[in-house]
Amino acid sequence: MWPFLRQEVARACRDLCISSADFKPLPIDEWYAVEEKTYSEFCRIQLNQRPTWMWDALNFRHPVASLITDFWVEPLLTTLLDPTQRVFLYVNETYRGTDKYWWYDGTVAAVQAVLEEVEGLDEWTLVDKKYQWLLCFTHHDVLVGSGKHIAEQLRLYAEKSGRIPELHFKPASLPVRPLPGRPDSQ
Repeated sequence: MWPFLRQEVARACRDLCISSADFKPLPIDEWYAVEEKTYSEFCRIQLNQRPTWMWDALNFRHPVASLITDFWVEPLLTTLLDPTQRVFLYVNETYRGTDKYWWYDGTVAAVQAVLEEVEGLDEWTLVDKKYQWLLCFTHHDVLVGSGKHIAEQLRLYAEKSGRIPELHFKPASLPVRPLPGRPDSQ
């Protein structure tokens, strides 16, 4: 039997009539390679230990932007990204004392619909299928983007919405400055 989160995602797809052409779980023989590539491209790995939260271990090889939110962020996805773009969705949950990681492949529009429907999901990560950017929503209600495109999209959104003081933009060419409330990121 699948853990709760995996069941909730499947229920959301059924209830919303989302086809497997638009959103599907990654097969077990594919998710490991996607996970490896994502961690190697965006995260610092220490002592061969993968971080539970990718946003907390970014390697800062790409521009990074974060936006503190006080609103429901899922509807924002199709504003920041092309709704037809295919992405990987990464979610995790604790099941019987063990972290479980689930990877999905879908369009931004389908991912947004699933995320809006699923109960009890307080963190998620989207990864561009070309590994050019990563977007995380954290349990601290912060959107964190790594990669030129998504960092720029977050910056533009912040400007348009008047949220500039809440945006932290770190071009890859500048020295790393820790985000507020975080120890040094290097």
